[in-house]
Amino acid sequence: MVNNRNGFTYMANITVLVTALILFVTIPKPTVVFSVLTCTCLGIGLCTTMFYVMTIKELPLSKIASEIEEERRDKINKELGVTKALMKKNGKSGKQWSDWIKEGQFYIFGFVYMFARIALNTTATMMPLYLATVTGFEQKGTDGSIPPQIALVPLCSYVCSLIFSIKFQQPLTQHFRNRLIPLVISTLVTTTGSLPYMFLTTNASTRWLVYPCAAVQGVGIAMMLNTGTSLISDVIG
Repeated sequence: MVNNRNGFTYMANITVLVTALILFVTIPKPTVVFSVLTCTCLGIGLCTTMFYVMTIKELPLSKIASEIEEERRDKINKELGVTKALMKKNGKSGKQWSDWIKEGQFYIFGFVYMFARIALNTTATMMPLYLATVTGFEQKGTDGSIPPQIALVPLCSYVCSLIFSIKFQQPLTQHFRNRLIPLVISTLVTTTGSLPYMFLTTNASTRWLVYPCAAVQGVGIAMMLNTGTSLISDVIG
């Protein structure tokens, strides 16, 4: 479920970038491009939000989920020989906010997830600036148009993230049966994809390497974010 959730997030980004790429190629004026792109994203967001509100019946589904959870707990307690009277005697079953702040893993996993989000947000934010100022792709747009690489490079990254999340994340997790090793691997992969950016220039013979670097970086960040999100589920569970 975590992998699919992040996969749909990447799919949303891909939708925006494909739309932007089409607009970059067809409309020469940047102000018009971003106005149309903004309206398009708002329109898609409005439609998907209304679909969610009208389709997902939250109260009935929550009731069903609560009943299933209660049945599961009763079955486990019956197998362990725990009676309802003993459960009531032991006090409340759920954790309060004060209980969470006493948990060491709460802070560890929280920081892991936070840094995974920072890795994604930083690369996504800095990439257009990097492409324009370091690799000089903005020089393509001498007529005032936006160079397509501004959308193509992030698109390459997000496509690889989507493919990895849907096809390869679950087998990887099942193979190692823990979160630590995938996190270490994701850090190494992300670093491998990021370090070459230090050496790229405006040289046309080398700056094409930004595409495979973005692909490797996208795989590493997807692995990192999927594992970090799973850690949050582990803490809650």
